[in-house]
Amino acid sequence: MKSSKKSFKIANEVVVSKINDESVLLNLNTGIYFQVNDLGSFIISELGEFITLNSLQNKIMKNFDVTASECESDLLRFIEALEEKNLLHFH
Repeated sequence: MKSSKKSFKIANEVVVSKINDESVLLNLNTGIYFQVNDLGSFIISELGEFITLNSLQNKIMKNFDVTASECESDLLRFIEALEEKNLLHFH
């Protein structure tokens, strides 16, 4: 990830469709899509406005039964995957 101190959000050119407990993100400029499960959908729902990694991690830990270290490593991987697919804007 570019920096854990930076804030990020879903890119403006990305549309999100929620289907049951899952979400699908589609970058309208590249045609790249990304499907996520219920936890991923929760994370995506928090990325409408710029947010820091620490703030997002705290929200996840309040809503899901996960340890801090597990949350941090999984969240970093998830954000990096979104970044690789050009689905995020950083601030």
